[in-house]
Amino acid sequence: MWTLLGTTAASGDFQISDSDHKVVVTEDGRPVLTYNYGRMDPPEGLDAEKYWRSSYIYPVYDLAGENISEDFPSDHYHHRGIFWSWPECRVGDRKMDTWTLGGVRQVFEKWLYQEADADA
Repeated sequence: MWTLLGTTAASGDFQISDSDHKVVVTEDGRPVLTYNYGRMDPPEGLDAEKYWRSSYIYPVYDLAGENISEDFPSDHYHHRGIFWSWPECRVGDRKMDTWTLGGVRQVFEKWLYQEADADA
């Protein structure tokens, strides 16, 4: 679910596009962030089944337009932009690790609601 609040005269206009399992947010044509909700595979050379991911924000840009986030950094391949995760999750007797992608994945299922206009 995402909702974009309306803008004021002092701020720019936000645009949202949704394609290829990504939601891209821009302001006055400049990138702000991308929410990746489909399967994102790692760069060639990494184990795709071990490091694929979903449901995270990358890239994220600062006001100068510089990307301030990382995806698949060489020292921590499991790190992914901005993500919500836990190193230890339990379901019954099963222990899982959503932080390092250990035995479980966060996967987008469906949009519950989408709206992006001045009245949102």
